[in-house]
Amino acid sequence: MPASPLNPSPNTPKSFEALLSAAQGHLDEVHAMLLMGAESVQMHRTACPFAIADSLISLVSGFSTVVYRSTLKPGNSGHRFRRLLLEHYPWESEPADGIGKERGPGLLYDAFRNPGSHALRLSTVNEGGLWRMEAPGSVDRKIWVVRQLPRGVESWSEESLLQIEQSQTWPDSLFLATLSEESKRDKTNIRLSVDALHWGVRRLIESLTHSPKRMEVAAWFLREHEGVPQVDG
Repeated sequence: MPASPLNPSPNTPKSFEALLSAAQGHLDEVHAMLLMGAESVQMHRTACPFAIADSLISLVSGFSTVVYRSTLKPGNSGHRFRRLLLEHYPWESEPADGIGKERGPGLLYDAFRNPGSHALRLSTVNEGGLWRMEAPGSVDRKIWVVRQLPRGVESWSEESLLQIEQSQTWPDSLFLATLSEESKRDKTNIRLSVDALHWGVRRLIESLTHSPKRMEVAAWFLREHEGVPQVDG
């Protein structure tokens, strides 16, 4: 069974609906991977947390280039990605002990999206304007990409996963926020829950369709993306 369909605004422009259709295909694949639980771990030693994270973060990155205009300002890399998460991700709905909107957008880019795309998921540091990969264990924080499964069961059922996807408020079955951290000895563990990210990215995409400004920029991009002026929007 595919993922539950997105629930966009009834006023969504036709041109943007094509993007939603493409995104739905990505979400269908994420849905299938999320159904992998303890049995998959036993057989294959994984339940695909990295593949799920990459798919969802790629969706955020892709939409950010469409709904925000680019800029020539130095250090623009990640600006639209962070702005999209800041303005449209449902941080306020998450558990209070999670990492919220003040740090979340930057952390998702710096610790997950950028290293995942360019540095084999190793941490990166800036030295004299150049980014390099940190050797494993040489930094004071450890990054985890994790699955969270229902308490007392070994995998999501089709019904429970559809309920999460359809819920417009924080699902009771999720106990970890998208991002959370804990300190142990001299290291800080930062966790990205892909199950929570799945719910949040769906709400983010739907939120975009309720923003006239973002739909205006998207229409411009889709109509004339070869000639969009390099100005902030």
